Amino acid sequence: MEIKNRCDIDEKYKWDLSKLTDICEKRNDIFLETKKLTEKLKSYKGKIGNSPKNLFDALELSTKISRNLENLYVYAFLKHYEDTQYNNAQEYKNKVYKFYNEITEEISFFDVELLNIDYKIIEKYVLELKELEKYKFYLEKAFRYKKYTLSESEEKILSALSPVINSSKETFNSLDNTDLTFDKIKDENGNLVDFSNELYTKYISSNDRRVRKEAFELLYKEYAKHKNTIAQTYITNIKKDAILSRLRGYNSSLEASLYKDSVDIKVYKNLIDIVNKNLDKLHKFFSIKKKCLNLDEMHMYDVYASSASTFNKEYSFEEAKDIIINALNVLGQDYVNILCKAFDEKWVDVMPNKYKRTGAYSWGTYDSNPVLMLNYDNTINSVGTLAHELGHSIHSYLSNSNQDYLYHSYPIILAEIASTVNEVLLADYMLKNSKDKQEKEYILNDFLDSFRGTLYRQTMFAEFEYIVHEKEENNETLTEKALSDIYYDLNKKYYGDDIVSDDEIRYEWARIPHFYNSFYVYKYATGLSIACIIASDIINKKDGALDNYIKFLSSGSSNYPLEILKECGYDLSDPKVIENAFTIFDKYLFEYENLIEGEKN
Repeated sequence: MEIKNRCDIDEKYKWDLSKLTDICEKRNDIFLETKKLTEKLKSYKGKIGNSPKNLFDALELSTKISRNLENLYVYAFLKHYEDTQYNNAQEYKNKVYKFYNEITEEISFFDVELLNIDYKIIEKYVLELKELEKYKFYLEKAFRYKKYTLSESEEKILSALSPVINSSKETFNSLDNTDLTFDKIKDENGNLVDFSNELYTKYISSNDRRVRKEAFELLYKEYAKHKNTIAQTYITNIKKDAILSRLRGYNSSLEASLYKDSVDIKVYKNLIDIVNKNLDKLHKFFSIKKKCLNLDEMHMYDVYASSASTFNKEYSFEEAKDIIINALNVLGQDYVNILCKAFDEKWVDVMPNKYKRTGAYSWGTYDSNPVLMLNYDNTINSVGTLAHELGHSIHSYLSNSNQDYLYHSYPIILAEIASTVNEVLLADYMLKNSKDKQEKEYILNDFLDSFRGTLYRQTMFAEFEYIVHEKEENNETLTEKALSDIYYDLNKKYYGDDIVSDDEIRYEWARIPHFYNSFYVYKYATGLSIACIIASDIINKKDGALDNYIKFLSSGSSNYPLEILKECGYDLSDPKVIENAFTIFDKYLFEYENLIEGEKN
């Protein structure tokens, strides 16, 4: 597949950012307006807690500044990610990033002064001034951080240093998206073609084992070249987490990360423990798959191969749209209408282009429609990715439509539920509509492999993060070798004896961008667990399941994440939620094994 320049991509496959363009470029005074709002907020310094009116006015100013900065920041990075070598977009992103940090530094006093007010006075003000009612939960959440907030001068220093403190992520992104260069690969027909990070998924799942092996080696050869630079970048990020959590008074980086969502550390540890107890199911899957692929040895480059090797269907983007609309019809006509709106209004940036950011994501602001970036490659994985990202986008659309700006932005732990429900429903629909055994085998293999990638693999990532951060906090030395050895040993444990853990896999940690958002990936695993139950309840038409799910999608961050889930009947603190997900994996594994045995007989 040839990777085109962005200017050569058909316009129908590009997203429409006109709403954000109008706000951020055509409205030339947004920088000046934000600066004026900042000066006005600064005039309340030392007076925020003097009266209910002062508190309300300061909160309103802070919110307007945040809203403007969000629009600027998101738009600048969306434009940059279209083509990371486009100088104008790079310059605009740098301008916005600098402005963002300048403004946040100037208003860093606000949170400190707010938290210095006695919370009893805050509660009294909310009762006295009706307009403050909308800020009640916002203030409650803010005051949870009071014991972890430093002095005004200390917070100002940290705010000023934020570009340096957070530079590891930007450094990795620049290296990963722009500076890594890959040799060409010979495709299934022997043609020498472009190879890249975003095309790796296509080639690593090829039916041709030679192509899979070559893709695997090409990818990790490049990361191995940069292993020491990436290791130092990542270790710096780990140290940053440890230092900031210690400065603020948390017991660990993990506690600091989970505190925002009011999630107990036990939830994180329970996930790792339960997944480890169920590794036998994953090993059984690989044992069956190894036989299907007729391999004497199964290597890491064979993991993504479909056992239905003669089924080699591709899906155009137009076909993917139709499949997804039909699959998600079970979520009701209102949901389907939003899906059609997403396609009609060009929320999706579809095709890969040179220097486009790798992977896929959904983003947007309160003042714009959601948008999602893909690197669509016509595989069934891309169909699943589209369904996944649409889950995020429609979650955003419904939250924006039903919540005030203060509560529109839901936390990631909830976002991954919405996206994964779509994946589960897609798999269910495609299985039920399979036309022959070969097609069904392909879909079953894909579902089981997606489950492996989401629940098992993301938990392995979570365990890796837990180990390396704990070592840093215990003053143990982290090096490239230590990171690679820890990762390699975990890989061997998770994948089992039926898989040869090739030496190259020890460098997989070096290509995972989510590691720079520490303790993020576990949410994919918990999201799948909840999503399996929600999807099953909707498919089986359980009373209230659909209404509860739409309510969930419309909730934003109007309550603590686990409380929002409890309101819909799902308790993530209960280990049975994770255990129930393995019941579904078992069900499909049983069906997969019977199908394979039936073909042999």
